[in-house]
Amino acid sequence: MPKNWCFDQFVEYTTGSGVDIDQDASSGRDSGTKKFKSTGGVTADEALKYILGNTNLQIGGKYVQTIGPFKVTWLATNEVADKSSSNIVTISNNELPEADLTAILETKYKLPDWIGHLTVDGIGKWGISEKIKKGNFELEIGDSKDGEFSFKLKYYVYQVEKGPLSETLTIEIDVTFNKSDFDNWPTYDPAESFGITLAATLSVAVIISMAPAIAGSASAAGVVAAFVALATKFLTNNKG
Repeated sequence: MPKNWCFDQFVEYTTGSGVDIDQDASSGRDSGTKKFKSTGGVTADEALKYILGNTNLQIGGKYVQTIGPFKVTWLATNEVADKSSSNIVTISNNELPEADLTAILETKYKLPDWIGHLTVDGIGKWGISEKIKKGNFELEIGDSKDGEFSFKLKYYVYQVEKGPLSETLTIEIDVTFNKSDFDNWPTYDPAESFGITLAATLSVAVIISMAPAIAGSASAAGVVAAFVALATKFLTNNKG
C-alpha cells in the first residue's frame, strides 16, 4: 500500500446471492469518526411540550396529580421501548390500533372484546396519542394487593407532526387507587373467581372515567361517579 493511502481494497468476493464484499487493508492514517452530532430532528423537550402543552414536566422529572381517590404520576424519560413486550402496540398517523389493544385485553386480561372499543376510546380522550405520528403504546395493569390497584400507560414517541425525534422520548402515566377510599365501592367484587380480570376491568373503568378530567373538562366528583358506574357495569357484565 502506498504510504499516503488510508485504505486499500485488495480483493473482492461475490457471495452466492450475488452480493459483492470488499476485503480492505487500513494504514491507520484515518482513524474514522468517533463522535456524531445531530444536525436536525425534533428534540425530546420540544416533542414533550408539543404533546402535553404548557406543563412543568421535564425529561427526567415527574409531577403528581390527585383526582379524587386517584393518584396520577406523570413521568418523562428517554426509556427505549422493549419491542418484545406482549403489551406493546404501534401508534401510526396519530391513531391507536383498536384491534391490537382489544386482543391484549382479551388474551392477557381475560376481558371481552367489547371492552377494547371503550378502552381505545377512553385512551384517545386523554389527548396524547392523537399528537404522536409514529410511536408505540404500552398498557401495563398491576396485580391488586390489599385493595390497591394500579396501571401504567406508556407512550414511546418517535415522530410528531413537526418531524422525527432526534432522541428518544417516553411519556409514562402511572395511576393508583385503593377501594377503601370509595364510599360506594361496587358491591359485586369477583376478586376470588376472576383474578387479574378484576384489576383489568377496574383499570379500564378508570381510563374511561378519567379521560375528561385529564382533558380539563370534568371535576373530581364527576370522575369518581363515572368510575363507580362503569366499574359496576363492567363487573356485572363479566360475572359468570
